[in-house]
Amino acid sequence: MNKEGKNKIDYSKMKKVKYVNTNIDNSPHLYLSFNQRLFILFVLISLFCWFSYFLINKSFASYNTTTLEYGENGIVNYDIQLVDNDYYANNTQESGRGYVSSLIDKISTNMQYNTFLSNKVVLAYNYNVVGKLYIYSEEGNILLDEEYKLVDEQKDTIYGKKLNIMEDFTIDYKKYNDIAKDYVNTYAPNATSKFVVTMNVSYDGEYENFNETQLNHKAYIEMSIPLLKDTITIDVNTKNLKPDGYYEEVVLESGINNLYSYFGLASLIIATMLAIRFISLILVLKPKKSKYSALRDGYLKDYDRIIVNTKTLPKFTNANIIDCYDFNELLDAQSTLELPIHYHEIVRNQKCVFYIRNGKDIYKYTLKECDLEY
Repeated sequence: MNKEGKNKIDYSKMKKVKYVNTNIDNSPHLYLSFNQRLFILFVLISLFCWFSYFLINKSFASYNTTTLEYGENGIVNYDIQLVDNDYYANNTQESGRGYVSSLIDKISTNMQYNTFLSNKVVLAYNYNVVGKLYIYSEEGNILLDEEYKLVDEQKDTIYGKKLNIMEDFTIDYKKYNDIAKDYVNTYAPNATSKFVVTMNVSYDGEYENFNETQLNHKAYIEMSIPLLKDTITIDVNTKNLKPDGYYEEVVLESGINNLYSYFGLASLIIATMLAIRFISLILVLKPKKSKYSALRDGYLKDYDRIIVNTKTLPKFTNANIIDCYDFNELLDAQSTLELPIHYHEIVRNQKCVFYIRNGKDIYKYTLKECDLEY
């Protein structure tokens, strides 16, 4: 075999090796568009905010409120008993009219106090009726305030949804009027007087749905009878009574849950971080001004008083063009000539011209995007 035969390679015995490009990544990938990412971020922010609100709200102490409603009213009825006289056929006069004081003997009075509750309760109540004789000086100062028992204190206990108190008694008007006359004639000739009758009611009670709260209440019904006057009218006062009231007890059901607080705070922090990311992505969409646009807009804003926007650029044929190196030189010319600066944009956001026309002289400054250094 010759030398060439020894060096000849037998390719028939070689196996073909398949080339595999290991630089290609064939693993699955999830691609999300910009809008999809914004939507997912918005959903996640909403969810974490809701979780945060729910968990923090649940971590607070829980209270149970129990309410017992009530209403009260008072009624005063009276009849005037007259002394024997030649004017009235009937010696009893009904309530709500005027009376001649010298003809009044006694006043038959009926006072009623009523309380109505929304549920049954145990009430221990007491009441009395007193009359107070007031005598006032000319200046309105109290000279005498003597108290008289008209009905002794009464006590009782009830179980139910209402409390009704009714008391009949007689007021000796002539007696108290004579006492006032004697005092005034002796000590204070120009004094005034009245007799105030008051039913005082108070109660303490218990409601089965209250753990600690007690039912405590005080009320009064009042009638005012003038003395030392020729004619009188009687006033009744029940304004202090509450037609709509309630007792309320607030009981702690569960205390603060720190675990819910921690998870709620963590959700809030995550929601805040996602919101920051969401805002940063939104800001990416906001177009940024080029240096040219920023400079041009600055000139137009700062010198709006002396700059006139023009739709067209006039032909400067046979004009003496004076090019300015910068805008400040054009401002110097404007200050000297006291003429407006005209502005026209030649290529949108790339090239514009500022110029002053003074006869055939044109002072011009051209602002171009390509001339600005970044």
